[in-house]
Amino acid sequence: MIELSAVSPNSKEITELIIEMDDGVKLKIVKFQPKNNLLKPPIFFIPGFLSIITHWGVLIDHLVKNGYTLYVMETREKQSSSATKKSKFNSKRYLDDLAESLLEVKLKDNFILMGSSLGSGMIIKYLSAQKNNGSPYPEKGILLEAIYNTNSIRKAISIAKLPKSVFSMVKNISAKIVPKVLRQFKLYPTKYQTLIESINQADSSIMRICLINAKDENLRAYLKEITIPVFVVGAIEDKIHDLEQSRAISEEVSNGSFDSIDFNNTISLEELAKRISSFIENN
Repeated sequence: MIELSAVSPNSKEITELIIEMDDGVKLKIVKFQPKNNLLKPPIFFIPGFLSIITHWGVLIDHLVKNGYTLYVMETREKQSSSATKKSKFNSKRYLDDLAESLLEVKLKDNFILMGSSLGSGMIIKYLSAQKNNGSPYPEKGILLEAIYNTNSIRKAISIAKLPKSVFSMVKNISAKIVPKVLRQFKLYPTKYQTLIESINQADSSIMRICLINAKDENLRAYLKEITIPVFVVGAIEDKIHDLEQSRAISEEVSNGSFDSIDFNNTISLEELAKRISSFIENN
C-alpha cells in the first residue's frame, strides 16, 4: 500500500478519486492540493506505462510546493485499476479514459496537461483529436520522455507475441535475474530500480496485451494539429525514450520548446519542477 503523504509531504490535502469509465472499468486519480492557494492553473498528470506514482514523488511534491494543484491519473494497466485481461487496452480506449477523467474532475480549459512516455503519447493524440470539439482543452501541454513511435520497444513487443505462458515466464525471470546482473556490474541506478519495481507489480496478461496493442504506433502525423504552447523534455541516456524523437516533437508542433534532463536524478527532478513552473508562468 502506497502512503500518499510520503509522496508529497508539502500537500495540504491528498484525495483519492475512483472514477468509473463508460466501459465499467474503474480508475484512480489522486489529487494533491498545495498549502498555499496561489491561483495557479491545476496540472493533470499522466505517468507512463506501468509507472508507479512513487516514482514521481520528487516532481509532484516540488510542483505542489510551488503552489500547483496536481491530479495524477493512474492508467488502466496499473494495479489500482479494476481492468481485467478482458478489458480494452487500445489507444482509443486510453484516449477515452483521458477525456472522461477530465470531465469527471471538472477541468475545462484553464489547466495544464502533463504526461510522461505513454502519458505524453495520450496527450499528443488528445490535443489533436479534441481540438475545437467542446471537450476540456488545456491552455498548455508538457510532454516528458516523449517519443512518436514504438521502435525502441520492438523487442518487448516481439516477446509479447509469444504464448501467454512463455511471456509470463520471461517477465518473472527478468524481474528476478536482471537486478542481480546489474548489481554484479554495479549498474543499478534509479531507472533500473523503478523499471524492475514496475515489472514486478504488473499483471502479465495485461502487460502482454498492452505491448501487442502498441505495435506500429506512430504519433508524428498528429503533431501539426497541436497549436497550444508545448514544453517537451527529453530523457538523457535513455534507450527507450529517444532524445532526438523528443527534440523532433518540439520542432514539429506549432509552438514548442525543448529541454533535456536525467530523469533518474533527484536533483534533476527538482530542477525540472522549476523549469515546468517557468514554462507555465512565462508562456
